[in-house]
Amino acid sequence: MKYKVILGFLILINIFTAVYPMIGKSKAEIHQGNESYDDRINEPIDQVSEIEKMDKEIIKLFFIELIRSYINSYNDIFALYEGQLVRNLNYEHRFIYKYKVDQDLSNKMINLRLVCKKFRNVLQEYALDLEAIKSQLKKERFNYLREEIKSNYKDLTTYELDSKLAIILEKLEEDKDIETYKEGIRLVLSGADGVKIANKKGYNFLMYVSRRRLWMKLLTEIYPNLADWGISNRV
Repeated sequence: MKYKVILGFLILINIFTAVYPMIGKSKAEIHQGNESYDDRINEPIDQVSEIEKMDKEIIKLFFIELIRSYINSYNDIFALYEGQLVRNLNYEHRFIYKYKVDQDLSNKMINLRLVCKKFRNVLQEYALDLEAIKSQLKKERFNYLREEIKSNYKDLTTYELDSKLAIILEKLEEDKDIETYKEGIRLVLSGADGVKIANKKGYNFLMYVSRRRLWMKLLTEIYPNLADWGISNRV
């Protein structure tokens, strides 16, 4: 079974690199170079027919690796949680948070559906599984990037981390620089207390971040029960 999976992956990679670049292209774009249009178009068609014969579990594993590869291409923890508020079509006065990584992956999956019927069927059948796996892979990437951030503060004690966060809180009274927020988040990710450490007005770091909705989804990885501190995470 192991060798079958490996062989299947190799075949899929070969087919994918030939077929995927042709999606959405016109005949004129495909018809370039010395090869005839028929030569160029027939080769991918022949390869697509090979996909139709493949076991759907192997194709599912291939999709998982594509998702993993894309998520692991993110080397900035803030970019991983970048997104925007969009209106919830089911509730007129509510908004939902759309991650950029999710939107980009969704577009890639739409393109994959265009490759062949087998891809489309597998994506439809395993939609819930792939969504759950994507969430798990994002969590794993978050943990990896968080450890990288923590390594930059490994020589600081908890007291020193909290002290640095206290300085950040005083800056947030007047400073609207996004980098100030980022530095505060890095300190919280590294062990500073984003709840107990407050400035002279009694505001803690999470209160400032929730006010601007900056990376609230990122901080919920550390503080999943924000409502316990009177901070709403509903969007």
